[in-house]
Amino acid sequence: MFAQALDILTSRRGRLILTWLVLLAAIGHRCVQGWINFEVPERPDGNDGHTSIDFGGQWMMGRLLVLGHGRELYSRSKHLEVAREGFRQERETADSHDHDAERLVGWYVGLPTDAVGGPLYPPVHAFVMAPFGLISNPYWSYRVAQAFMLGCVFIAGLGVRYMTNGRWWWSAATAFLLLFPGCRGGIDLAQNSTVTVMLLIWGWALLVRGRPGWGGLIWGLLAFKPVWALSFLFALLLLRQWRASLTMCATGAGLVLLTIPFVGIQSWFDWLHIGSLAAEAYQTDRNWIFLSRDLFGITRRMFLDFEDGRALENKPIAGYSGWALWGVVAGTTILLAIRKRRGTSLEGIYPAMILLGAFLCAYRFMYYDAMIAVLGAIVLMADPRPFFRKAWWPFASWSSILVGMLLLVENATAPLNVDVTANVGGLKRTVVAADDTTEKVAPKFYVGSGDYYPWDTVVVIWLWAWCGARLVRRRNQASTDSEQGER
Repeated sequence: MFAQALDILTSRRGRLILTWLVLLAAIGHRCVQGWINFEVPERPDGNDGHTSIDFGGQWMMGRLLVLGHGRELYSRSKHLEVAREGFRQERETADSHDHDAERLVGWYVGLPTDAVGGPLYPPVHAFVMAPFGLISNPYWSYRVAQAFMLGCVFIAGLGVRYMTNGRWWWSAATAFLLLFPGCRGGIDLAQNSTVTVMLLIWGWALLVRGRPGWGGLIWGLLAFKPVWALSFLFALLLLRQWRASLTMCATGAGLVLLTIPFVGIQSWFDWLHIGSLAAEAYQTDRNWIFLSRDLFGITRRMFLDFEDGRALENKPIAGYSGWALWGVVAGTTILLAIRKRRGTSLEGIYPAMILLGAFLCAYRFMYYDAMIAVLGAIVLMADPRPFFRKAWWPFASWSSILVGMLLLVENATAPLNVDVTANVGGLKRTVVAADDTTEKVAPKFYVGSGDYYPWDTVVVIWLWAWCGARLVRRRNQASTDSEQGER
């Protein structure tokens, strides 16, 4: 009977039913979680998710643009004025002394006395957020944005089906995206990681289906997130996709030029100023470092000591080691790409290694952007059938195990939010107290499973390294076979 049930489950119809059940469960979980997250019963609106810098700062950019303040996108005083109109005090708790508008603008990078301030996004992003800025109540705009971010996952799932010519079912692809690291945070915060993934998947799908110009145009829309635009332009160049690269650059440059009549040139310089302030703050701000998922944040966690949310000292080794780790990933990716022959498929290990390398080489990004690594995972397993044959059950290779671990990180270990602190006996370091006295103490190690720990990035590094090792092994095997043939 068990064998019969297993046959039914592993049949095409059984698998299709199972994927729909998983999809419906994932939709239900993400919707409920997105609705109740940031719940504050004491507030008249019942929720303060819209007041966070993640959504509130983006909404402010769209709101300023639709109100005709495009040339003041990064004016701290204008932000405070418009914020007070949108985040009204009657929507807060009755005894609130820390008002939403002042708190939101206070989160902006830089000193409160600095005239220039605002979110880290470039002026192009104001046009992305303009439809949400048309909604004057940021709470309802937040709810609409959450629904939109969820909808982007469904559109991205359709793109996966198109990319793989139906080898990934729409239901399976959408469920996979919903359960992938970062999707939860993107929907909860109404962040734009799902928009980024949707553009990347459809751009790559058009590339795979022989439309590189259209694919590059879609990727050019990433001008609203320049860090990712640069990373994946790097991937296109390594893959020798010249037409897509050129189209992507032209589209991005065109979008920048189209913003100038509305926001002016000074807004772009103001954005660069904010970016430089953010780069400095990132080096010592504990919250930014611990919520980040880039390679630089990993080393800063290891070498910096924090107190009251700031690093006690910005040790040079924290920066040097971060760049060293970045150099290893970037250098290895470039070396393997150069050694590969032209005309290779855009599916499988080789393009997946480059896409995962591009993801890891992004300069700075937060935990909700971990979802962007999903493109590399899907390209690697573009034909899922060899990875899940019954004869190899449960998995056919390490890649399947690693991708499965990514899903576990997001849906099993991270929600537990377990933190463990350990002292290492036998190892001592000298600590100087405030009164200049010294003391020998054992170093502490912090390990946990919540959003403060980059296990998703660690698994992606492992997956990228596995792809690289397989490419080297194949090349060595091919060289051996060639030498034997010549003999």
